[in-house]
Amino acid sequence: MNDFTSCPFILNCTGRSVKTERVLKSKETYAYLFASSTCSGQKDLLLKLKDVYREVKKRKIPLEIFYISSDRDPDEMLKHFKANHHDAIQHYL
Repeated sequence: MNDFTSCPFILNCTGRSVKTERVLKSKETYAYLFASSTCSGQKDLLLKLKDVYREVKKRKIPLEIFYISSDRDPDEMLKHFKANHHDAIQHYL
């Protein structure tokens, strides 16, 4: 099965390409958030996810959370991501 780990680059929270290998180097577990800028009800989930992410970082747990968007407009997706996810999710696919 192919997954994103076979891709040479992924995007970070600023929209820049970064080497996938560099991001995953120190991570043992991955979590995925599937959403879009038009998803209703994600506000509560994001608040909980931000709390979880802060706790994960505080405890130095090797977890990386990836945002997987179903938006069709890349500019709208990046705008939404920067406004809502950047402090809990550092990379998106």
